[in-house]
Amino acid sequence: IGGWLLPSSIAAIVRVKNNNGKIKEFIYRSYSGAGRKVTKLMEQDDTHEITIVDEHEVKLIQMEPFDEN
Repeated sequence: IGGWLLPSSIAAIVRVKNNNGKIKEFIYRSYSGAGRKVTKLMEQDDTHEITIVDEHEVKLIQMEPFDEN
């Protein structure tokens, strides 16, 4: 992906940017572990952006504040 190759021992990398601009990366050996992390992150109010990288693609999820009105 973008000139990078993930080792066979890594299923996915999850990169998270919160509303303050702080970035964290999480490395997973299984897709199920990465999926659980993404679900948890999407439930948090301070998550602004989630990038998921696997051997096939890069996915970007941008969170926007929900307005009930």
